[in-house]
Amino acid sequence: MGTALSIQNLKVYFYVRKGIFRTVTVKAVDGVSLTVEQGQTIAVVGESGSGKTTLGRATLRLVQLVQGSIFFDGQDINKFSDAELKRFRQRAQPIFQDPYSSINPYMTAYQLVEEPLLIHGVKSRNSRKEQVLQALEKVKLVPPTEFASKYPHTLSGGQRQRVSIARSLVLRPQYIVADEPVSMIDASS
Repeated sequence: MGTALSIQNLKVYFYVRKGIFRTVTVKAVDGVSLTVEQGQTIAVVGESGSGKTTLGRATLRLVQLVQGSIFFDGQDINKFSDAELKRFRQRAQPIFQDPYSSINPYMTAYQLVEEPLLIHGVKSRNSRKEQVLQALEKVKLVPPTEFASKYPHTLSGGQRQRVSIARSLVLRPQYIVADEPVSMIDASS
């Protein structure tokens, strides 16, 4: 195998206004280094507010770094052009923690799962339909044809989270950042 992801001395800071003239620096991630081998699953464990989500977002280039580097398949993602970043995002997907805020309430489950395929140029309507229904079935939203037409407000929190997971899996990514992906999954499912 080989190295899929390499993080070196990663720092992500946020700046919060305190009053009119004062800004406070919040060090969300401060000097993290780690390596993830292809096929490896790792868990980042820590208390609430310790920077786990920010670290995951940084590895997808969803937040700005203060310092450090992130290499995916040997390439520095911070130097990617827009076209390279789009190709990277096809290979690296997030599963966000909160399905109430991470999915569009005006789209059906089918549209939510289909959207990444449209963004990444899957032209064939039949191919998209097949991939969407397979993704819904993989996450146990069965029968998938029944769930495909539902809007988020008609789904339980666990079912919404399953739609989010299906949305991430539909592109068959090589790298997934799963931010507490099963925290809302229904226990009975």
